[in-house]
Amino acid sequence: MLVKSPHVNFSKLVKYIYKGKIEGTNDIVITVFVKKILKMKVLIILASLSFCLAYTPTYDKINVEQILKNRRLLKRYVDCLLGVPRTCNREGQMLKDIIPDALQNKCAECNETQKKVAKRVSNYVIECKPEWWEKLEVVYDPKGTYKAQYREELLAEGININGSSNNKKTKCYN
Repeated sequence: MLVKSPHVNFSKLVKYIYKGKIEGTNDIVITVFVKKILKMKVLIILASLSFCLAYTPTYDKINVEQILKNRRLLKRYVDCLLGVPRTCNREGQMLKDIIPDALQNKCAECNETQKKVAKRVSNYVIECKPEWWEKLEVVYDPKGTYKAQYREELLAEGININGSSNNKKTKCYN
């Protein structure tokens, strides 16, 4: 009776199999069961991919200047990005997950606000916290690939990509 219906109720099927009510389960029932599980897995994978395709604007309204002014908070984000245990909050973890892709595709999936914030924070850390920048480079750009890729753009803006310079364009808070 379950097998004849083209629309098998997934939860009933699980219940029947779990309780052993389908004796001598035939291939059709198993095939339907497996197809339902595979559909669920595909949906979960697609949902995950759709999240990765466009970065969420959820945190676009965060006041980045407040974070840059607060050395302790900024250090916590940097530690999170460096993989220091128990330093990541939700925003930090999301940033940590997004950075490799954003670096690889020149932030193609970023909206304008995200690009502006990424540039602001990068410039700040490069000029004001060069020792932190060096550690981040080791983790996210060990071969110097992205440094070479972004060199011209940063130099055009007057940012010294090799660390702090005497003619800083970025205001350092602490």
